[in-house]
Amino acid sequence: MKHSLSRRMIRYVLLAILPVLALIIAVVYIKASGELTAGMERQATQLAENTVMKIRLTLRPIADIPRTLASSLSRNQLNEPAVKSLLSRAIQLNDDVFGMALGLEPNVFGKKPGEFCLYAFKDGVNIRFRRLDTPQYRYRQMPWYAKPATTGQAMWSEPYFDKGGGNILMSTYSVPVKGTDGRFLGIATADISLKRLRKMVQSIRILKSGFAVLLSSTGRVLVFRDNSIVMKESIFSLAEKMNAPTLTALGKEMVAGESGVKVISTPQNHQQYRVVYRPVADTGWSVGIFLPEKELFEPVRRLTQILMAVSIFGVLLVLWGVVVVSRKTTVEIENLSKVAERISRGNLDVPVPPGFSTLELQRLADSFRSMQQSLQEHIQNLIETTASQERMEQELHIARDIQMGILPKIFPPFPSRHDLELFAMIEPAREVGGDFYDFYFLDESRFCFVIGDVSGKGVPASLFMAVAKTLLKASSDPDQAPGAVLEKVNAALAEGNTRSMFVTVFLGILNLKTGRLDFANGGHNPPLLIQGNTVVQLKSRSGIALGAWQEATYSTESIQLGEGDGLFCYTDGVNEAFNDRNEIYGLDRLTQQISQGFQGSAERLVKTVFEDVKIFAGKIAQSDDITMLVVRRAHSVGSQTEVADDREGI
Repeated sequence: MKHSLSRRMIRYVLLAILPVLALIIAVVYIKASGELTAGMERQATQLAENTVMKIRLTLRPIADIPRTLASSLSRNQLNEPAVKSLLSRAIQLNDDVFGMALGLEPNVFGKKPGEFCLYAFKDGVNIRFRRLDTPQYRYRQMPWYAKPATTGQAMWSEPYFDKGGGNILMSTYSVPVKGTDGRFLGIATADISLKRLRKMVQSIRILKSGFAVLLSSTGRVLVFRDNSIVMKESIFSLAEKMNAPTLTALGKEMVAGESGVKVISTPQNHQQYRVVYRPVADTGWSVGIFLPEKELFEPVRRLTQILMAVSIFGVLLVLWGVVVVSRKTTVEIENLSKVAERISRGNLDVPVPPGFSTLELQRLADSFRSMQQSLQEHIQNLIETTASQERMEQELHIARDIQMGILPKIFPPFPSRHDLELFAMIEPAREVGGDFYDFYFLDESRFCFVIGDVSGKGVPASLFMAVAKTLLKASSDPDQAPGAVLEKVNAALAEGNTRSMFVTVFLGILNLKTGRLDFANGGHNPPLLIQGNTVVQLKSRSGIALGAWQEATYSTESIQLGEGDGLFCYTDGVNEAFNDRNEIYGLDRLTQQISQGFQGSAERLVKTVFEDVKIFAGKIAQSDDITMLVVRRAHSVGSQTEVADDREGI
């Protein structure tokens, strides 16, 4: 469908203007939001810090009172009238103190045996006294007594309802009382009612519905705008009811005494809050200021709406101007339109006509020429990049073929041998990898096999693997034990190993006549030993990986394999495979698979395990190389054909 020139120009102008306007609106919105958020956070932070300071200024003189009382009691002889006088005078001189107590250890109060705990508290304008050393109260088991008595440290208690004492919601500051000889005598306390702190925190007002909260050291709600949940809920129970994990995370940070700003979501009421929180030192409490983000960003939303209205009006005005201008420049625009149409079809060499009547059209023509040049350069770069990538992929394919070519892959490898069953496979996680296996006869009866895993992946690992495999095969000798072979190869790999690469290796030498298996382990996964109807992990003294330390030593160990017994060797790409639920394949599942399939052939066993690993991983991409090697001592069937030393051609 053909469109008029005016419509085309309108479309081009819209394509040019709308992204710019959208960017401007977005920048203004982000900038304004950032400034507004920063300013409101500063205000909330100041409120939180002021509130914390008020709470500390309220609590500090209260904490000094039991300290003074404890000091006085430790220096003077204790008697009940003197204690009553001290408690009464301290309460009368401090309006913020609701009550005080002195609890002593048994047989401390004068010469009178037994426990002593006296509590003084305000009852209107009077001071009342109550003995708490009763079987019902058991003051020495109360947290305000037991915890500082155990730690020897003065502390604020978790807020509680003091049933049997003051019978109000309070928090207690407890100070250990010690004699002149340092002996623990008891606890002196001062209580503060939470009513004053509640008024202090609930008086905070910010935005329309912002609010403050005070939490205890365990996350219990001490002050909240809804008094019905105070001391009945914690921030964690509220988060669980509202299905709000971000609220749980906030609670953990507040309980840990951290400071900061955090954004939380409450799906139950579809609200988001920006929370500024600060700890109250020496108490374990924490103050949080909650700012509703909907109210926080309301001014920014209004500003954005105004900007959008102005932008729409501006676009309409520009479009009107485009229509007027297009009528005067129809011919030249049509020429440029034809050029643009040809360029859009892929003809980047089409010439742009010169000699336009207006400066704007001349600049537009120059823009077309610049666009042509940029597109040509981009396409050329794309062609070169694609060709380079194809060459790299081809080289990696060749490297994979070379790597796979140096590993034995024809099974059975020794068809004339009937006393040995063998199968192996490897599946790199990338084009090339660092896993490898190898096997060869040292003489007519001794069979050497090895499996290894190089640190890292890709081309560096594959090169290090090739060097390690070659050194292992070259160093194997009928007169050398497996441990000595690993020591020799380790020294060679560690020398000049500037990239600090290493390889884990398990090397075994099986005497097919006697069934004796000598082996050494250089940091590799212990193989699974298959004997009769049992599958267990081979116990071995594992040394460190080869190449890590030039002076490392490796021990040679031995076991006896009966006819039909064998080893299942593998790399960690098998047992450490993951599925989409982040579950690990694990040694237990691997052992179960081998137990179910070891009666079959070695090839069938390896392929069964590999398929089970793939089924377990599902759609999750393979993250590590997978290598398996099964060596089984077969039942004897007579004399064996002579075996040439297959290590020739190293």
